[in-house]
Amino acid sequence: MTHVSRTKPDRHRIDLADDSVARHWTKKLGHSRDQIAAAIAKVGDNCETVRKELGLADARKEAKDEAKAEAKADTRPDALPADGGLKVATAT
Repeated sequence: MTHVSRTKPDRHRIDLADDSVARHWTKKLGHSRDQIAAAIAKVGDNCETVRKELGLADARKEAKDEAKAEAKADTRPDALPADGGLKVATAT
């Protein structure tokens, strides 16, 4: 019996030869197969260079920055009462 070893596909390369993989990339990048193919022809199949060619590299960074800003906004000091939300009983 012959053992055939399959290698994992390189996750950083875009290959449009397989229809299911092509659907994945068109959904992930939000562009048509033809647009992605044109970008690959121009800059190669590295996903980061294709993203830049399609104008997505900056949008990805902006989305991360927005998410960080929202998380930071939720922890702002004025979101809590000045006493930290604790009620202190005083003796009368």
